[in-house]
Amino acid sequence: MNSLVVFDQAAQNKCFKHAADKIGISKSAVSKQISKLETTLDVSLFQRYKSGNELTQAGLAYSDLISRALDIIEFATESTIKKTDQIILTCETPVTFGEWWLTPALVSYRDRYPNVIPKLITRDSPTRTENKKHDLSVICHQESSSSPEFEPLFDENLVLVASRDYMHNHKLVNLNDHNELLILIGRCERQHVIENLLAGLTNLNLDNFSYVEYQHFYMVKSAIENGMGVGLIPEYLCREDLEKGSLVNVMSYQCQSGFTYSLQVKEHKRMCKKNQQFMNWLKQTTTTL
Repeated sequence: MNSLVVFDQAAQNKCFKHAADKIGISKSAVSKQISKLETTLDVSLFQRYKSGNELTQAGLAYSDLISRALDIIEFATESTIKKTDQIILTCETPVTFGEWWLTPALVSYRDRYPNVIPKLITRDSPTRTENKKHDLSVICHQESSSSPEFEPLFDENLVLVASRDYMHNHKLVNLNDHNELLILIGRCERQHVIENLLAGLTNLNLDNFSYVEYQHFYMVKSAIENGMGVGLIPEYLCREDLEKGSLVNVMSYQCQSGFTYSLQVKEHKRMCKKNQQFMNWLKQTTTTL
């Protein structure tokens, strides 16, 4: 079993040293365990290079099977421990959705499942994940997928907003016929939404518009709140601000971005009770988004 755990870590990290640090043994011990396993299997699992290690085709196939097997062992252990013991659930999520919507929402999840401790791991990229060690992931993607790993949660709806002070100071009522320089703020990978917005305006003078991009939606929102300009952000990120009146929906403009938020759960991980509970809770909680 030890050699399988060592191999799994080495495959995930693609580096014997990083695997050694994770497990708490020496790099040479990792190398010996991998060599012993290769001898037993009579197959080469890694290509060794000075710059690092790369799984062979046989190693890739074996890694997938071993990862699944270790997950099943972990799930079996969790299902038999006392209900009073704490269980960790790891969920990977895009930064803005995870920190500004999912984290506050987890209060209701913890009320319902007090023995499960959710651990959120945020990432810069909103696209699908290949990390096998997380229990599940929330991804934001454009392409549709028929894979059983994916379950759609909600479509991304963007709202054109500005701060109330910005609206007042710039006498901004309508983007049409607006004569002052106006800064439009958007997120990377959503340029097409700004283009569609401008294409729908009449009497438009492009010289009056400047476009600024940020990596994350929370950055876009911060720029808007600080009076930098007008921007498009997800409805889930500004709903409370619109209700309080600190942000204003400019021209009542909203649009679908073409992106969808989905749950990605490896098929063999769906059998785990904690994952099933979290999936059901998240699908119910996001119905209003």
